Formats: sequence, C-alpha cells, structure tokens
Amino acid sequence: MNSNRFVALYDCHYGEEYKSINGVEKKFFTENQKAINAVKQFIKSYDPDTIILGGDQLNCGPISHWNHGKPKLQEGFRLKAEMDRLDNGLLDLFDLKGKIKNKIWLRGNHEQWIEDFVAANPGVQGLIEPENYLRLKQRGWKIFSQGEFYKLGKLHFVHGDVILNGKNNVVNPAKYIVDQTRVSIRAGHIHTYYAYTDINGLNSSDYHTGVIVPC
Repeated sequence: MNSNRFVALYDCHYGEEYKSINGVEKKFFTENQKAINAVKQFIKSYDPDTIILGGDQLNCGPISHWNHGKPKLQEGFRLKAEMDRLDNGLLDLFDLKGKIKNKIWLRGNHEQWIEDFVAANPGVQGLIEPENYLRLKQRGWKIFSQGEFYKLGKLHFVHGDVILNGKNNVVNPAKYIVDQTRVSIRAGHIHTYYAYTDINGLNSSDYHTGVIVPC
C-alpha cells in the first residue's frame, strides 16, 4: 500500500474527571480541545491520506474499573457524552475529508475497559461499544484490538500499554519498546514524548526508531 501522508493522534481522552483545586473538587474535561483544534487545522492543510487514532480516544471514566464502587467519582458522567464530544470534536472532520483513504482506530487500555464492562455485563453487548454507537465501520474505520499493531510501510503503530506492561517508569520507554519489538514503532499511553534510534554498528542502513507520542 502506498501512502505519502499520515497523521497519528494518541491519547485524546475525551471525557470528564473530578480534580481538587484549592481544596474544592471540580469537574473538568480530560481532552484538550484547544490542542485538538490546532491539530485539525494542520490536518486540513496537510491533507493526509491516512489517519491513525492510536488508542485512548475516550477516557471511559463512567465504566472505569478504577472508579468501581466509588459513585462519587462517577457522578454526572456519561459514556454517551464522551462519545458525542469525540464525534463532534474530532471524528466529524474525517467524514468530510474525501482524500482520506485509511482510517485506523487502535483500542487503548481505556477502550478496553468497555470490553471488560461488557464481559461482566453481557446484557449491554452491542449497545455501548464505540464501534456500534459511533458507527465506526460504516464510516470506514478499521478497528484494531488492544495490543494489535497497524503497519504502514516500515512503521508499526500500537497504543503501547501491552508492550510496556506496567513499565511506564523505565528511563526511556521509546528504547524499551524498540528493544522489545525490534521494529520501527510509534506508541502512546505514557502521555510524554520520548524518542530512540537503534543503529546496527556494522550496517548504518539497519536501524529502528521508536517514538512515544504525547497526548
């Protein structure tokens, strides 16, 4: 597959959380729509043919296992509202861009919480999954499971949580994922930029690059 232009976005985290400010808990949006709008402007001018959403598009606070049994942390939050804001704040742009040939949706650990919730509550199967509510397949999105790679040329894209497997605090996570995969790779999950290049000392054309893409 030939592709000259791609944009990969990681960890948009559309959702809401409570945060304590000066001793007062306030509700705030977990996505940075101002930054996302800047990216949208870039996309309009760059005109990519491939869009990769690299996982944790949604925050999924209302069904998070971290909030289980803590209704105060979920008060007023709705998964539907998260998906609607993602749809209206980002996805709608890609419906209008006729030149985008490939739309890739990678599941992150936060989207996996939805799968876990469905596994524990099978009665809601088919109702709350993003691919159903947002009609992703009908809109041309290819969906990749948690930990699954999407390959574009020599580059591999993955959310990163499965590879890191809790080792978020290693000195350089980008080096770690290159060492683990031995491919050129782009990942997210950590929310902070890291980069690493591994070069074969006997053959300078043999190298792998790793980048942890920030939110």
